[in-house]
Amino acid sequence: MINSMTGFANGSAEHGSKRLYLELRAVNHRYLDIQFKMPEDLRHLEGALREAVSARAARGKIECRIQLQHDTQPAARSLQLNKKLVSQLAKINNKICRKHPDINRLGVADILAFPGVLAAPAEEAGDLDESVLRLINEVLESFNQARSREGAQLQQHLLQRLQQMEQILDALIKDSGTSVKYVKISKMGDKMVRKALYYPARAACLRSKLWRPWFEQKLKQGKHPKQIYVLMMCKIIKYAYAVIKSGQPFDENRHKQA
Repeated sequence: MINSMTGFANGSAEHGSKRLYLELRAVNHRYLDIQFKMPEDLRHLEGALREAVSARAARGKIECRIQLQHDTQPAARSLQLNKKLVSQLAKINNKICRKHPDINRLGVADILAFPGVLAAPAEEAGDLDESVLRLINEVLESFNQARSREGAQLQQHLLQRLQQMEQILDALIKDSGTSVKYVKISKMGDKMVRKALYYPARAACLRSKLWRPWFEQKLKQGKHPKQIYVLMMCKIIKYAYAVIKSGQPFDENRHKQA
């Protein structure tokens, strides 16, 4: 099965007074390149998130975007007052005001706005990591399903194109017969065939360590180089079918014996 390197999926989950949003987006890339955009509060999860994505994707440039949205009007039970921090802020405020009477004292709103004064219950904060990891696995499932669907469409498109090239090539072989050596194959037929098959076939015969001995053997049998190029074009189509249908990379040893 062929999987596309491009893909998109997103998901969300409720967590107490917060809502998690997670998005995965991928484009073609030679290697696996994972980038994260998320709140600093979740940055400690990057290693685990990277491991989860790497287990499901081998290539592609993947961007993982996580947003943590807080309830604008949370219920009173969903927040806890850090009394120790409030006491420390009050002492510091009194100390500064004694030395600098012209400085305004902190108001209640100022203290409540200070980071860490109001926080989610400990059990809610402790479970947040688990919620994020669970959500990314759910989104990865949808992400890979989307890549599989796109890969299946790509596979069908490639097989159709190969079939078209095979038909053109069969007609070329039938029409040229023994006079193929007088035919300028690179100037004939469909431009798609010339670009996709003729030049790679010629390069394989003349430069490939795998196919050069086979090419020389055919020459000794009395075949004209252009006849051999046509045979190589047939081989390319045959192996392309095998690679696309299996979803496995080209194996020199296996295909050399074929």
